Amino acid sequence: MYEAGYFASLKETQVGKAREIYCLHHADLPGPNPLAHLQGTKVTPDEVAMFVDGLVNNIQIISVDSEKKKKAISEISDCFTQKDTSAYKAPSLTLTVKDKSNIRPWGDLADALPKGSCFSGSRSELSDIFQRGEDESQLSWAEAVEISLRFAKKTDSRAQFDIKWLAELVDIMHEAKEKSYRERPIGGLVFTGDKIYSPVIQEIAAHRDGSLSCEIIFLKSEGKEYQKAPESIRHLMISVRVSVRFRQEFLEVFKDIGRKARYEGRRGGAHRFRQRIWHAFYDVMTESMIRGLTIDVLSQAFNAAGRDILFQLSDEFADAQATLAELMGGNRDLSSSIIKENDAPFSDLEITSLDEVYRVFDESNLKFLAIAHIPLDEYFSSFASPERWQAIKSAVADVGPESADRRPLSPPPPMPTPPPPAPLPGTGNVVQMVDRRGP
Repeated sequence: MYEAGYFASLKETQVGKAREIYCLHHADLPGPNPLAHLQGTKVTPDEVAMFVDGLVNNIQIISVDSEKKKKAISEISDCFTQKDTSAYKAPSLTLTVKDKSNIRPWGDLADALPKGSCFSGSRSELSDIFQRGEDESQLSWAEAVEISLRFAKKTDSRAQFDIKWLAELVDIMHEAKEKSYRERPIGGLVFTGDKIYSPVIQEIAAHRDGSLSCEIIFLKSEGKEYQKAPESIRHLMISVRVSVRFRQEFLEVFKDIGRKARYEGRRGGAHRFRQRIWHAFYDVMTESMIRGLTIDVLSQAFNAAGRDILFQLSDEFADAQATLAELMGGNRDLSSSIIKENDAPFSDLEITSLDEVYRVFDESNLKFLAIAHIPLDEYFSSFASPERWQAIKSAVADVGPESADRRPLSPPPPMPTPPPPAPLPGTGNVVQMVDRRGP
């Protein structure tokens, strides 16, 4: 759907010629609603043959092997031999929250939503998402958390990694009860054994009885980044990405954090400042949880000396994270982005602690980035013989940033950016807040 929106937004392939976009669909079924505006092509042997011939002529392929063309037509047709509407419809569930005033985003996740809150949907969809028998069309919130925790332990993964999407749902509903929901996708993933889903909230509704409901669709995730790389190197490359993001979005933003905290407290903005700090930290650090990074796998990219440094940095960072959570009123395991209401000015002791937390974060971040390139360089060198690698490195050695006296007086003109993809109905992360309480 993303690709369809992107190509539709380009409009023309050449001057005066409109871009043609087709939607191939099962001969006995209509195309999916979000793509209904495209030119539909029923998948029958004759229709597919006409489609392939038109494609060949349109892109002006001079000669086409007839056997290869027959094979292409056959393979396209085979994709649609099953009359299966699930190919067009992502699983979806509805979460209903009873008594929105009793949402508690801090503390035990199973008790975060009031009793009576539940997921509802078709039996097959509940079974798919929560790995249970197809005997009920509802699942209580507490049961959903228990099942997810049990699955997390079964797969030997960190519990918060597998249930993060549930914790984010709590945060979203807590924000939605005040109609202050920040438009953002759910970062956590849903692990169901053989499939991984990315949950997306389609609509949040407020009802006359004081309850909230939201519809969640589950889009199949395409897998992990850097799939061909060794697992330890994959973790290392993602860790570098997260570390750079942490420097840019947290450390650079909150330089001189103690002075800023004192100033915001004096002008009555202590709670807002605490929220800013915690949200920035939470948003960056949970990316590593979403991507399944673990210190044990990451450490395998280093030698013994590197592992000692890495484990020491990890312990120091964890202690600083626990202190930050206590100072901000957040959960130290990052199970929620919500903090407790506290508008009291920062004390001298808290400001000293904040400055120390920042120092540890800054120091550990720089040390990790300083050692990260060593195993990466060794991994990259394995792509060629040692002699060739050294020759190539020598040939491109002088490509670093230009010094101040060598930089051009004026920057080159910016490259034109392609237009953003046209949004398709039901495919975005924008949430509609709907008031269904009546007059």
